[in-house]
Amino acid sequence: MAMGLSAKGLSSANAFLRLILCLWFYSWNSANLFKNKLTVAMTWNQLDRMLSKITQLENDDASESRVYYRGS
Repeated sequence: MAMGLSAKGLSSANAFLRLILCLWFYSWNSANLFKNKLTVAMTWNQLDRMLSKITQLENDDASESRVYYRGS
């Protein structure tokens, strides 16, 4: 899936994605003035879980690519 991107490129793309999502999330919640702190905490946890899954998938793709291309 991640063909043409190095592991460092995936890492920086992931960091950029995290930054954009966190900035968007902060601006969205600051507009609501943190009315419901429990919902905010739950949403942060969901966001972090989603980003962890994305990172895991990227790492899996990178390791599969290395194994695949090692023999050729």
